[in-house]
Amino acid sequence: MSWNRLALASVVVFVLATGGATELLAESTAESPDSVLNHIRSHVQQLLVGSGPELYRRHLESILALCEESVLKLKFAGPDREAQTKELTGYLKAIESGLNTDDAQKAETYLVQGRRSLNIARLSRSDDSLQLYTVSLPAHWQPQKAYPLYVQLHGRWSDLPLALVASTFGPQTDARESNNEAIVVVPSLRGNGKWRDENGSEPDVWEAIDDLKTFAKIDPDRLYISGHSWGGDDVWSIVLRTPDLWAAAGIMAGSAAGVPSELKLVANAQNEPTS
Repeated sequence: MSWNRLALASVVVFVLATGGATELLAESTAESPDSVLNHIRSHVQQLLVGSGPELYRRHLESILALCEESVLKLKFAGPDREAQTKELTGYLKAIESGLNTDDAQKAETYLVQGRRSLNIARLSRSDDSLQLYTVSLPAHWQPQKAYPLYVQLHGRWSDLPLALVASTFGPQTDARESNNEAIVVVPSLRGNGKWRDENGSEPDVWEAIDDLKTFAKIDPDRLYISGHSWGGDDVWSIVLRTPDLWAAAGIMAGSAAGVPSELKLVANAQNEPTS
């Protein structure tokens, strides 16, 4: 996959994620978050019955844990609770609908065909909170084979982590181009928080990569990173501090303003292929 195709794919991912999330909010529903959560819980528990690939089971358990945590937190929301309820219900409904499709109920959709992204929850080493990243495996993925890794950082969007989960359950078509070459990771950057602050979301980028390495192999000479908008700012900051790590970087509508000029890191980008 060429770097131009990588950059284009990154744009598509982020447009679909943010655009899809907006469309979900347009749907009003009389169902409460608790009732939709009960449907999701029942469905996930059915899918977990019996044996199955460990990674697919972790995906299902992660979805349920993230949904349960989101609904629990809603009970302690402040003045904007009504708006949060509407937003969260939209995401829950999208997840429920996605779980009811035939392809989402088959482990091979994720682990063999590479047609959908797995949702992986983990405990943050920074603050022990439950955090999320999605991972798309290449078609005919082989766990013992080392693959290129594409890290994609999203821009500003919902503060609710379920927005990212819901974006992975969009309709699938036969026209979708298969991912046959690389592993693609999208860490959740904790909504619109200031990721560079202490306990911000930059550690989540590195922790997602570390967690990925527990079940997949990556080629250390073919690591790529791209970001859109807020995520593009983050890419600049990361690449200027770790230029030897990345084979190339893609910055879309990003700024290097987050890297203080007094650090004199700009020269680190002179040998880093970017687009």
